[in-house]
Amino acid sequence: MKTFMSSTHPTESFVQRRRTSPQAKWLANELAALRGELAQIKQKQSELAGREARLNHRIGCLELVLAPLPIPSGTSLPGVIRARTRFGARGSLNAALLACLEVAGLTGVSTVALREAIAHHFRLQVNDRTEREHLRSLIARRLRHLLDAGSVERLDPPGRTKSNETVHWRLPQRVSSLRDLTVQAAQAAAEAGQGAI
Repeated sequence: MKTFMSSTHPTESFVQRRRTSPQAKWLANELAALRGELAQIKQKQSELAGREARLNHRIGCLELVLAPLPIPSGTSLPGVIRARTRFGARGSLNAALLACLEVAGLTGVSTVALREAIAHHFRLQVNDRTEREHLRSLIARRLRHLLDAGSVERLDPPGRTKSNETVHWRLPQRVSSLRDLTVQAAQAAAEAGQGAI
């Protein structure tokens, strides 16, 4: 018997569901993951190529500056020094120290507290006394360099008599000159005078 379809009832279409085998799914996911990893590698390669070009440019500039300088005979210049990455990129330790001092404000912070903050910031495992002393010494040297550059101030405790007493550090405080204070007073007077009118 034949069944006729009326135009009032459209034919229902059945979509046959296809099942992907687990092996094919695994292979497809593995292929996608490998493509993603390859894309990351290519991205890192392009970043490294740019960094290499910048470093080669800087090396060339420094070699040009160094070439005419007199170097005493018998003095050997270092060829290659392996860069240290314990604290990340160059300048990261200085930046972290300055950030700690900015948070500390006027009261400053001790070298010991800075050591603990730096160890926490860079997730350093400082387990024994030798490691703690090495880190404290490294931080003290950085602070002396920052002090020489005028980036930090050293606050000696009142009545400090022993050299091993805790030293505090802070960011330099800008002292207003007499001229700055005069200008500020004139501005405040002018603002006060306008508000009274």
